[in-house]
Amino acid sequence: MGTSNRGVIRRSSLSRCTEVNTPNGPLALTATKTILQQQRDWDEGEFWAKQGEIAGPVMTSEDAQEGAKAFAEKRDPVWQGK
Repeated sequence: MGTSNRGVIRRSSLSRCTEVNTPNGPLALTATKTILQQQRDWDEGEFWAKQGEIAGPVMTSEDAQEGAKAFAEKRDPVWQGK
């Protein structure tokens, strides 16, 4: 008596990471979430190609340019989702 186990509902790291206030841009977060959700179905040969298909457009986005510019200017980025 007097002791109890604390009940904890375990959630995946993926669902928890979407709840965290993060400085990362929305395109990067969406791409990361998509990769994490879909990669279970990929074999090793598909992994890099499919990851590149999803993440590649993020790397050339306006948000990527804004992130680099904001970093260089030592300010917070203003994400546009573009």
